[in-house]
Amino acid sequence: MGYAPRKRNNLLVEKIVIKPIKKPFPIDNWFIAVITIYEVFCITTIVFVVIDDYQKVDGLSGSDIDNVGVCLAYLFSNAGISALLTAFFCFRLPQNHFKIGFYYTILQWFPLTVCIFIFNQQLFCGSKADLLKRKFIFSFHAQFFTIPLLIINTYISALAFLIISKLRPEYDGDDLYEVIYGGEGSSTKKIDV
Repeated sequence: MGYAPRKRNNLLVEKIVIKPIKKPFPIDNWFIAVITIYEVFCITTIVFVVIDDYQKVDGLSGSDIDNVGVCLAYLFSNAGISALLTAFFCFRLPQNHFKIGFYYTILQWFPLTVCIFIFNQQLFCGSKADLLKRKFIFSFHAQFFTIPLLIINTYISALAFLIISKLRPEYDGDDLYEVIYGGEGSSTKKIDV
């Protein structure tokens, strides 16, 4: 009835070689962007604090200047710790615990918001608010540039941590294959991603 050969091994004449293509998740790109944004933030903060420190404003006591200086130092140290912990989470956390990095990047905004509120409260409220505003005028204007940088940085970090945490733990960058079970006719099929 049919024209098929009796032996099935004669059907397969050529051997098919499947070579997986490495497609790793681009951790390097977002990590470099995050660290660059932190560096720009730290450099601009340091430059404007140094400029503000050399300004002379009569009528301010040392404690008034120190209060604002401590607030700016806390903001700077918090950004530095955030940069170090972002790097630590990338290299030391297992992939299935990357949600810790996601939650950390979201929670880092609570102390930053408090610090920004306290800094601006000292410049707008109180008996020496006008003098403090004249003393820290560059730092006051710099926050309109640096705070959006921190918001962008938090978004990039949180998004990358969330994407990586959703990948399967056994994923190592190889192509994915789907196994089709059908008794004697089981086969493997490459999935296009």
